[in-house]
Amino acid sequence: MKLSQILRYASGVILLATFMFVGCVDVDNPNVSTVDLRTLTKFVYLNTQPDNLRVIIDGIPVAQLTQGEETVYLDLPAGKRQMTFVYASGTKVDTVSAQTLPQDRKINFFCIYDPSVGITTLQRHVVDIHTTYNGAVQYIPDKVLVRFLNFASDTAKIQLFTNGSLKRASTLLMSKMTSYDTVSIGPKFRILSKTNSVLVDSTLVSMSDGRYSVVLYGNGGSYKVIKED
Repeated sequence: MKLSQILRYASGVILLATFMFVGCVDVDNPNVSTVDLRTLTKFVYLNTQPDNLRVIIDGIPVAQLTQGEETVYLDLPAGKRQMTFVYASGTKVDTVSAQTLPQDRKINFFCIYDPSVGITTLQRHVVDIHTTYNGAVQYIPDKVLVRFLNFASDTAKIQLFTNGSLKRASTLLMSKMTSYDTVSIGPKFRILSKTNSVLVDSTLVSMSDGRYSVVLYGNGGSYKVIKED
């Protein structure tokens, strides 16, 4: 028998054995494990006016937030979820039939409603942090990682200081964010309008190490510091 015939014969035997093995798998066996894909999600409600937000996922309430409040990181099923947001003191409801939560990720889910700056319907922004599947803390011990996100109504100018020295000076457009800066513990920041008026002056980010996002909203003078790790 030629070598090519032998190889074809062996391939056929392997393929037949594979089909027989698959056919013997009991898909109804309760002992067959399934993969439970998850995501770690923090909901943040940005509003400069007194209000509250309720978040309902697949018919189950998961959060109720007042203005400027945040949840802890919630361990939620990943994939496409039906989400309902009740806001404007309960007078408005926004339902999303297929909001995707990424698997094995840690994310911030920003919900923004602020008629004082012209945001009269709920805006939703999913901002990625990092993977979570390996459980590793992804920042440098004894250092602070800081980034800025601009959900304010206009362009802002960012200044980040560490040990009294200017680390970052950049212009941040609406709905944009900076990369992370790695600085010494105890950094401060200043926010200027695009015409250089001071909106936030020399404010401390944190006195402990970790990863942080500084989020601007309203007219840029309102902000929230979120500890991510």
